[in-house]
Amino acid sequence: MLRLPLKRIKKHEKDQLKALQSKIDSCVTHQKKYEKADTLWKGISKKGSRSKILFESLRKRLRSMCVGVEICNYCEQNLESDTEHIYPKKLFPERTFSWGNYLQVCKKCNTEYKADRFAVFIPIGSANAEEITLRRGVYEPAPTLDAAFIDPRNENPMDYLRLNLLYDSPAFCFLDPIYNEGTREYYKAKWTLDILNLNKDNALVENRRSALDDFLGLLSRYVNAKNSKNFTELADAIGDFPPIVNTKPFATEKKRILIDLRNKIKKHTHPTVWKEMIRQRSILPKTNNLFKQAPEALLW
Repeated sequence: MLRLPLKRIKKHEKDQLKALQSKIDSCVTHQKKYEKADTLWKGISKKGSRSKILFESLRKRLRSMCVGVEICNYCEQNLESDTEHIYPKKLFPERTFSWGNYLQVCKKCNTEYKADRFAVFIPIGSANAEEITLRRGVYEPAPTLDAAFIDPRNENPMDYLRLNLLYDSPAFCFLDPIYNEGTREYYKAKWTLDILNLNKDNALVENRRSALDDFLGLLSRYVNAKNSKNFTELADAIGDFPPIVNTKPFATEKKRILIDLRNKIKKHTHPTVWKEMIRQRSILPKTNNLFKQAPEALLW
């Protein structure tokens, strides 16, 4: 997981969200607030409605904020399809129409894993984190507003989580809490991992491993292409992909190849793997050597 870039919305969009939210806030009980929130949220899909037009615009912006090209901001693997409420509207109806509470995720993360699951610290400011138990037909507010779940709109998940990139570790390509057990940071990381199944989905972990191989291969090709001095060396450096057009000047074609390889890295799924390669390069000799030859890649 990575922090999403900050993007503001237009004043008229903010005003529309505020107007929708005021209809919820005017309700007296938590149950009434949730019911109103649910009704209004379902209303954004009605053809021709003002709220549908509003959210078509907002979702465009949310897609542009994705950590990869229209990929899920939780698993970083599947295409995004759903607008997720980080703070579930059933527990926090007061955040139903809060711009900062949205991000695009895949259906699997949204409906199979996250759904209405959430954890909070009880009491506020403590290190005692508990998942909120939702009972059918019972509508109660969250015990506290102190979230024990990483909010990638407002927090950097890499401050809490580290991806294990050591090949000889049994936890290779698993995400681990950075802080020690007993700290608030540890429990926030733990509950995020548990709720989103970020280590329990075997296919997801295996795809992170594949992404690491892909990134290393692409970076190696980039370095070799960068060091090439003629078309023969450039061809040897990158193999059959991407194809070389040797009718153009060598410098022009070399530059194009380097840009193409850079873009393939920047648009690859599992961007957290790439960011962790950068962060952990000092303990990864092969990776560190490649970055020393291409220090510009540290900024990608």
